[in-house]
Amino acid sequence: MNSLTTTLPVSYEVGEKYFNYRTCGIALNDGRVLAVKISPYDFWLFPGGRVEFMESSQVALEREIKEELKIPCRVERPLWIVEDFYSFENQKVHELGYYYLIDFPSNKEIYEKKEEWSVYEEEKINERAKTLTFRWLPLNHLESVDLRPGYIKTRLSALPDNTEHLIIDSK
Repeated sequence: MNSLTTTLPVSYEVGEKYFNYRTCGIALNDGRVLAVKISPYDFWLFPGGRVEFMESSQVALEREIKEELKIPCRVERPLWIVEDFYSFENQKVHELGYYYLIDFPSNKEIYEKKEEWSVYEEEKINERAKTLTFRWLPLNHLESVDLRPGYIKTRLSALPDNTEHLIIDSK
């Protein structure tokens, strides 16, 4: 297999429209969920990233978590498969998202973190290197936090027993 085919994210732009294939990890601990803020933006996301060509969403999530947090995760099970249509930065976005329940069995110290912590990445956003800021957010205070996508944060208190397929159109 050509190595180039495994290093290109499955995302592309057509005019003012953007398609993104994303995978995310939902890590829960002691009434909290792990979230990340990516500079220069001022909102929180679930950790993860883009799936690359010839890569499964689960393998992509394991890779992204290792790149971002510098530790491995264990993917427990899929929670949601989401077809999401929304607007962001003057673009209409069509995002296919896989959300998995994850944990960190080989690094229990991550669960003890009480404050925000940051990781610097060379990958650039708007010509600037990005900083990833991680934080455990209390589930009982999420209504006052800009955690995206919002339709997932409302589902965290009662995780589904089986994988749910959601179609969200907020564009």
